[in-house]
Amino acid sequence: EALVAALAEVGWPPDRLRAANLAAVEKTFHIRYLSLGAWGDELRMTPWMKSISEQDGEQYVAIDRADDGTRVMEYLTTWVLRDRDTGAPAGLPESLRGGLLNKYVD
Repeated sequence: EALVAALAEVGWPPDRLRAANLAAVEKTFHIRYLSLGAWGDELRMTPWMKSISEQDGEQYVAIDRADDGTRVMEYLTTWVLRDRDTGAPAGLPESLRGGLLNKYVD
């Protein structure tokens, strides 16, 4: 969900990815559970891109409890775009890569 939101924020929502015959796929996913969360807790998710290359990216997401700011978990994912027909890796379109770099990289 965080990756889909990040791509949509820079003009690449799911419909545009589909029209370009691309799918965003998470290759690796590393999770650290730091604190207990309970049913009914309101959680705040803060995502940002750690790195962006011509072929893929790394996204870090922190999830905190909204009422006291306690970090519940954090995760790091490596993602890539793939051709929807063949499954082969596809490079990031320049407008997508540029949008991510402008939004997330100083």
